[in-house]
Amino acid sequence: KEWWADMKYIFNEALRSCLFPVLLLFVGLIPVIGIMLVFVLESHLLGRESIIAYTDSLTDPDEALELRGKWRWLPIRIGWLPTILAFIPFIGWLFLPLSLTYEVIGLAFLAEQSRNK
Repeated sequence: KEWWADMKYIFNEALRSCLFPVLLLFVGLIPVIGIMLVFVLESHLLGRESIIAYTDSLTDPDEALELRGKWRWLPIRIGWLPTILAFIPFIGWLFLPLSLTYEVIGLAFLAEQSRNK
């Protein structure tokens, strides 16, 4: 049962990772507000990946689900910097992996600090 639940979760995340970029391409074609919508959606996706990297390392799956629910609006707030870097050609693309790594480490540090209090 647990294996099947893990497989469903992995398949769901893989499907999202494949479909959201295609969705962003079409949303970006909307005049005037398209670029703003792409920015917000991409911020959410990049921030969500940082949160998933932390919650997947937790040993208690119930706690991981609780944190994902509690941090519902956090992905947009922590994803804006990587999104800006993604829009900057070459220099931004070079610093994007570094900023994502520091973002995940910082999120894990702050989350562990708040869990220990």
